[in-house]
Order: sequence, then structure tokens, then C-alpha cells
Amino acid sequence: MNSITIHGISDQPSISCWTSAHGAFLTRKAQIFRKAMEVLGKGELAQRWMISPALGLGNHTPCTLLWSHESYMEVWAFLYRLEYGVYT
Repeated sequence: MNSITIHGISDQPSISCWTSAHGAFLTRKAQIFRKAMEVLGKGELAQRWMISPALGLGNHTPCTLLWSHESYMEVWAFLYRLEYGVYT
């Protein structure tokens, strides 16, 4: 009988396992997170902002809007307005 030895578990799937849509989502998420850290000043605040409903985004969380390029651009524009104090 053969035995199996587990040497470790990788929490990062290989890139080849991702669909192109998921890869695009992860890229958009990283870009928005970096911009949110610039605007909000801290990683912790940016993390919380990513998963909190935003009135300026129709009460959607920024993270849920990153699956399409159009909604990604809405989130980017919202962060830009926050950065410059434009709340309309």
C-alpha cells in the first residue's frame, strides 16, 4: 500500500488555475486597494473601505464592483473624487 505525505499546503493557486475574469478581478482589486491606501492613508482603513457599502457607489461595496471594467472605473472615479474632496 502506498502512503501519501503532505509537505505543505499552498494557499496561492497557480495563475493557470484562474479564469481570465478572475485574474482581471484580482488585478483591479490590487489597483483599487493601492489607490484607496493613497487616499485614506492606511492599509487598515483601505481594507475596511473595500468591504463597506459606499453611498457614492449606490450602497455597493467597492469590492463587489470590480468584476467589470465599467464598474471598476466607477470605483476609481469615486476614489478620485474622495481624494480631491468632490462629494457629488
